[in-house]
Amino acid sequence: MSKEWYLFGAGSISGFEEGNFDGDRYGFKQLIDSFMGKTVENFGDKITNTPFEHRAIIQNVSADTPSNADHRQILAEIGTLQCGQYIKFDNRFWLVISLVDNNRVYDKAVLWYCNYMMNFIPPGATEKVTYPTTVINATQYNSGVETTQKMQIGSAQKLVFVPYNTETVDVDHDFRLLIDRRIAKPTAYIVTQVDTEQFNYDGYGVLRWTLEEDTLRDTDDIANMVADNTPTTDSGDDDPGGGWL
Repeated sequence: MSKEWYLFGAGSISGFEEGNFDGDRYGFKQLIDSFMGKTVENFGDKITNTPFEHRAIIQNVSADTPSNADHRQILAEIGTLQCGQYIKFDNRFWLVISLVDNNRVYDKAVLWYCNYMMNFIPPGATEKVTYPTTVINATQYNSGVETTQKMQIGSAQKLVFVPYNTETVDVDHDFRLLIDRRIAKPTAYIVTQVDTEQFNYDGYGVLRWTLEEDTLRDTDDIANMVADNTPTTDSGDDDPGGGWL
């Protein structure tokens, strides 16, 4: 929806701008309540939260390139959106990835599609949690494997985006995750970098984890896709996890 203002009656700056904005806000309320809007579920920073429903307009639904096909723009009433929120509509989870701002008429933000449901046990906890995540393949200019004198090991890299909250903020370097749709023999990854600053907006935001491929351990809980993060003693060989190659 490139012409966002085409239904708004106010369009002049004549010394009565506040009245014009009030008129535009009323026009936007009519717009989101029309067929152009839809009801979305807002879960905040965890999908275990009780969601609240609100109306919104979703833009960029007919992207013409693959790189934009999983990105959306969302318009909602002012005060509704924050970076790091999960928004669900059409039975899909989306993550508010951008700074949320408004033009005194509506909030506007960017959504990224959550393409993977990731399981892990947060540091200091005992129960598994599940997070819809945006996972991006960051392996560039190599074959995805590294050859040593004894074996070939994976060298794939990924970027994972999750909301900043009390469960995710304690995940640090060397934390392991299982990320794969092949649950019979999944790929393990280890966190090598945690970016807490780039998507930090007003105390809300998103964490970006950089992951490198790790060796699968025999002790990983493959049935539940939860990696084992129990400290191990380095035996000095090329397969410290003692798992599959």
